[in-house]
Amino acid sequence: MFKVSLVVFAVLVVIGAGMVVHDKQNQPVIKSVAKTVAKKISKVPSKVQIKAGLENSWKTALANTKTPVDIAVYDHASGATAHYTNVAARTFSTASTMKLSILEALLLQDQDNGISGLTDTQLASAEPMIENSNNDAATTLVVDAGGSSGMNSFFASIGATSSTMGDHWGLTQTTALDQLKVVGQLAYPTKLNADAITAANYLLDRVETDQRWGVSAGVPEGVTVRLKNGWLQDDDGSWIINSIGYVRGNGQDYTIAVYTDQNATEPVGIATIELLSTATWNYLSSLKR
Repeated sequence: MFKVSLVVFAVLVVIGAGMVVHDKQNQPVIKSVAKTVAKKISKVPSKVQIKAGLENSWKTALANTKTPVDIAVYDHASGATAHYTNVAARTFSTASTMKLSILEALLLQDQDNGISGLTDTQLASAEPMIENSNNDAATTLVVDAGGSSGMNSFFASIGATSSTMGDHWGLTQTTALDQLKVVGQLAYPTKLNADAITAANYLLDRVETDQRWGVSAGVPEGVTVRLKNGWLQDDDGSWIINSIGYVRGNGQDYTIAVYTDQNATEPVGIATIELLSTATWNYLSSLKR
């Protein structure tokens, strides 16, 4: 939007100058400049075009995939939110991606109570929960967050209205669009303060190497990717595989959430998410803006 505004301003200045001077000799030059700038404006993709472009790239990537998938991306530069699912609208189980919500809920509660970041006791559990995806640590912290009542209040507070925690945090129901709101509290915070963001990033930057798959796929080295993944074998033997996070660098700035279930194996689910992540980066980085 900023680039477009500058270009529009340039057109007005050029045209305005022509009107004031009334210099017939320079009219061809003025018209040429205005035409060039107008052509440049027409090449800047709109929010609607970016949304459609992302969704089409995902449809193409999933053409031969029968696995249920729910994906959403928010592109900060354009303000576009794109969403695609290959099944009837429904929720997905969070598995360990829920641990990011638990962390944020605690940070928000501490912030409201005048505590900067996490307490030492909370940090002792938050480190293995986020860095190593430790389930026992998550169970300890979700109690501190108020259990299902506290977590559902957190979801409501950020507008994640399709997310609900029941008896077990790992089976919390959510959507990719709701998870953009969770990740967005770190990438473009509206509730968490600077101390809370710093505490969260400290942990996310230390996620162990073998858990950095998913929405990092296709992203060049040197670009910041902060993510939390989830994987859980369902009762029928199939796999729930999810990945959420945000990507920032090389001219890109976006949040992304991908949820899948009924995967035949864990690697199949990871491959599907990484295919979509790569398609997302490739499309957004190809835009002229």
